[in-house]
Amino acid sequence: MDKFPELNEGVKNAFRKCGLYPFNADAVDYTEIRKRAEANSQVENEPTPLEPTPLLSRTTILDFFMSKIPDNLLLEFNQGEEWTGEIRYEELYKFYKSLLKDDRSYCTINEKTTVIDLPIPEV
Repeated sequence: MDKFPELNEGVKNAFRKCGLYPFNADAVDYTEIRKRAEANSQVENEPTPLEPTPLLSRTTILDFFMSKIPDNLLLEFNQGEEWTGEIRYEELYKFYKSLLKDDRSYCTINEKTTVIDLPIPEV
């Protein structure tokens, strides 16, 4: 620090202004701290604007779902209107069939999925 006297004085002044050395609680400008705290709380209390994700068509959702199901199971799903396979896949089969019949589109707003009842034409 002795090699850089201007730095030495700057450090001393910083400690003095913060009230650290010599210790002095009155040296701190608390009005600045309050202003910053109030500004931060106003930003935190402002509602975030809703930004919906792009619409997801039934085809997009169905394609994604089908990409996660093994081919042999998809073949079984398409065999008929009643599930005759293993009981552990029955609810998955019902969900798959409901996707096939659903012509609505979906979007997500703030992590909640919303159903858009108006059909969106496929491109």
